[in-house]
Amino acid sequence: MALPSFDYSNGNAVVQNGIIYYSPNCTRPVVISPRPVYSLDPFRQPRLNVSMFKQPIWWSHGWAWLSFVPLSPSFVFTPFEPLCAMPRIEEVEFSFEGQSGEIQSETRFRMNEYDIERWAMEEKRIVKVAREIQLRYGIPGSLPPKPSSFHYDRAHKTHRVAKRMICLSREWFAIWMGHISYFIAKSASLVPNGKRDDSSPAPDWYNYLCNEHNFSKTWLDGLLFSAVCTFDLATPRAGIVFQWSDENRYREPIDWFYRHHIPLWFVWSSKEEEAISNDPSLAYLRPPNELIQKALTMLFTVPDLPLAGLVLQQFYRLGNDPINNKTIEFLSLQHAPSFVFQLVVNKYLGQDESLEWIRLKRTQEDIDANLTALKVSQENQRQAAAQDSTMSFSYHGLQ
Repeated sequence: MALPSFDYSNGNAVVQNGIIYYSPNCTRPVVISPRPVYSLDPFRQPRLNVSMFKQPIWWSHGWAWLSFVPLSPSFVFTPFEPLCAMPRIEEVEFSFEGQSGEIQSETRFRMNEYDIERWAMEEKRIVKVAREIQLRYGIPGSLPPKPSSFHYDRAHKTHRVAKRMICLSREWFAIWMGHISYFIAKSASLVPNGKRDDSSPAPDWYNYLCNEHNFSKTWLDGLLFSAVCTFDLATPRAGIVFQWSDENRYREPIDWFYRHHIPLWFVWSSKEEEAISNDPSLAYLRPPNELIQKALTMLFTVPDLPLAGLVLQQFYRLGNDPINNKTIEFLSLQHAPSFVFQLVVNKYLGQDESLEWIRLKRTQEDIDANLTALKVSQENQRQAAAQDSTMSFSYHGLQ
């Protein structure tokens, strides 16, 4: 297989918490969460909503499909057309037994029965599609909560709460769109469990759902031409993060994500530099120096020695060991050719005041406080920029 050729003119690099990340195919501002020690259920958190899943996610065996969540899904056509318009919210009388044992009643608010039935039918179909494709091709992937887990089908105490739950439920269908997208993308390179269905030129999964599970061709055609099955630049998705220098036989190839236009974000450290030095075939994964320089220059708008030390700590995986003159001298002997080392040391640590002078003039507490404040400020700026970038992607057809 030919190695991919990255066009880094469509790429970007950022520094977050001292770690350098780079992308060959994503220019929008992002917030990359700290790398999890072990895989957690991302849906076990309070106030769950779709906005929590619009940023790149670290690769894991059960949750890699979250990288396919569409940022700008369309609900205009089949099969998502029933979700296009905001359903009517009606007043209903709700009876219950009070503390005294008497039957009491109050007015509550719920979407009308007709829309509940339509939404429930679409949810049932979407869940079944995901389940059947996953079983047919043996694809790993944990299930997300269903849209009905937000209780669009229940009566609520206020009109405001009812509308809020309906909106959360409707937006949650985008999570299932990403879930199915991942399975369909994977199915193209897998052998199905059972005989392949070539009854029509359509993909195997399409024919299988039509012939074995009685899905209508109209509904499947809508799915086939929706954002679920559209893998191009016009369908922006959340994205994936991983350190490619760490081998993982379960992880899909880099080229697979790249061909499906999933935003890729990689860690850049001395480990990756060494891997490329040992294997020149990996040279396509080396980010251009211009990207790294731009990211570091933006980070150090005001030269800050503690922050520069943090970058070197992360780049060389030094743990919590402090950066001092002796460390710099050792790294200069071992890693002088490194572009990151030269840039950080020459521009930001090569000040008139040496690190030793800084150590004598400022207490460690002052340095830590300054670094913490700077990290918080930069993190707030990144969060705001990333939120603005995802807000620009609207849901098509929501009325």
